[in-house]
Amino acid sequence: MKSKNLKALGLSRREWEVAELLVKGLTTQEVAIALFLSYETIHSRKKNIYRKLNVSNSCEFGYVIGTYVQKSKDQQAELRLIS
Repeated sequence: MKSKNLKALGLSRREWEVAELLVKGLTTQEVAIALFLSYETIHSRKKNIYRKLNVSNSCEFGYVIGTYVQKSKDQQAELRLIS
């Protein structure tokens, strides 16, 4: 993902990496194993992601990320039509 897109959500590259895995349905423990980090580190990143996105649970989180990804795809399609 491009850095300007990360900035739009206010997430760091590592937070986006964690967010992508969480959206795919991995648990906090599974994300920790996949990224070779501790459970506590991923738990902390997850809390920061939720805070930055102003969400309080996984349903809200999935909705916000899904909406953002769809919006980005729509914008890319629009740019292709203009070109």
